[in-house]
Amino acid sequence: MKLTVRHQSAAALVAEDRLTDEEIARRMQIHRSTLAIWKQQPEFAALVSMHASRLSDQGLKPGIRGRDARAGKSMVRGQKLQTAIQLVAEQMLTDNEIVIRLQVKLRTLLALKQSPLFIRRVNEVRATIGVENFVQGQMERSKTRSPRRP
Repeated sequence: MKLTVRHQSAAALVAEDRLTDEEIARRMQIHRSTLAIWKQQPEFAALVSMHASRLSDQGLKPGIRGRDARAGKSMVRGQKLQTAIQLVAEQMLTDNEIVIRLQVKLRTLLALKQSPLFIRRVNEVRATIGVENFVQGQMERSKTRSPRRP
């Protein structure tokens, strides 16, 4: 296998362990299955090891760095999910507006909206919003009433 500049770049990204295989393939403008084939080639694996060793020498441990990157992505996804639940529950924005606001794909949002867990969470938030609106309405009505006379 003759290693090209594209192989070199892909090996460096694999060694960094910050991106998923799909993200690396997209960045390298190859199919994910092509990257999987490359990763099975001894020459490519040796190149990945060389890059990982270099990173390790610089004090960047791939496993810890990768875990931190994945944890950060997971946290962002969790925040987006919570925001999506809130926005869907409030029913103030269209699906397209939610997609733009959260920077997700429409099919991702539509798939979420079909999930039983997502539906349950939306209903819980709607119930909470309903209670909050009821309490707020009661407080506003009590402010407008005239005080009772003895």
